[in-house]
Amino acid sequence: MGEPLSVDVLEGGVYQLINYDDEDEEALIQDFRLRYGGDRYMEILKRSRELLASLGGEDAGDRVRRFYELLADHSMGKVRGGFGDAAYALVKYMGGAWGG
Repeated sequence: MGEPLSVDVLEGGVYQLINYDDEDEEALIQDFRLRYGGDRYMEILKRSRELLASLGGEDAGDRVRRFYELLADHSMGKVRGGFGDAAYALVKYMGGAWGG
């Protein structure tokens, strides 16, 4: 997966991991169709599955934690890119002040 991960792919991966097993393929496809709409839902599903497969050696709890770390990194990248390093520093400072 050479492309950067999108929030939809990360969220879709967590959603799959938590809510579906292999027997629920049709329900999973229907949910992705409703959740992401249009023509892009199959691409998001494909990339979410690739992401899940790349974390195959980890147990479910570790995989969920890894997804949240990836999502946090992605979000902070958007903060830095959208608002600059000052906003990033403020978020980091406030996170420390709140114990996060």
